[in-house]
Amino acid sequence: MKVLALESSTALGSVAISADGNILASASSNNPKAHAEFMNPAIESCLKQASLKLQDIDLIAVSQGPGSFTGIRVAGNIAKTLAMTLGRQMLVLDSLTVLYQGSLVQGLPLTATVLCLINAYKNMCYVAVFSSGKNLLAPTAMKLTEIESIIFPEGQPLFGLGDGFKAYENRFTPSFLAKVIRESRFADFPSASTLAQGAPQLLKNYPTIEWNLFLPLYLRGSEAEENLRKA
Repeated sequence: MKVLALESSTALGSVAISADGNILASASSNNPKAHAEFMNPAIESCLKQASLKLQDIDLIAVSQGPGSFTGIRVAGNIAKTLAMTLGRQMLVLDSLTVLYQGSLVQGLPLTATVLCLINAYKNMCYVAVFSSGKNLLAPTAMKLTEIESIIFPEGQPLFGLGDGFKAYENRFTPSFLAKVIRESRFADFPSASTLAQGAPQLLKNYPTIEWNLFLPLYLRGSEAEENLRKA
């Protein structure tokens, strides 16, 4: 099975192609303002590296957010268009689950408890908690004080993933940060390679959908919507 995966919900945009779980080609960009310009040329480049044509792709994988409103739409709209045009199914995961799955590939113990924080700006993060391979807290938007109030399973190491930790390292209390293990070997951004490489296993737990059933996961209003509420 050949998979084309797209991810642009955070500051890191990425594209990857795999065959039966083996990465054939990948590309990434850390310019969040240029995800739209990056994505299509990156797809063409990855197809060329993998010596494939679009018609050879069996499955389109994409994250649905949460994250950047514009970024979610970039990968989501391209994935929908490709799935519709090619007549392919879509594998869709939220970006926090993609972040967590990536850490497992990178060697994080399955038994660990993991707190995933994606920067939602304005002293907020998109949050999810995983433990022993299970999702204990579904993706949600939380204030920093609310994050520190989360009750975690006892007796297990607590790992922290995501750019939310770095963004607010001076805003979290020292006692909270002391509980969290941060290791540089684990990526802080979800990536398309995780979706592409993990597709054979992910398909066992996440059913595919038709292109017209894809829904972006927005957990907050856009900045314009937030400003309207305050007006």
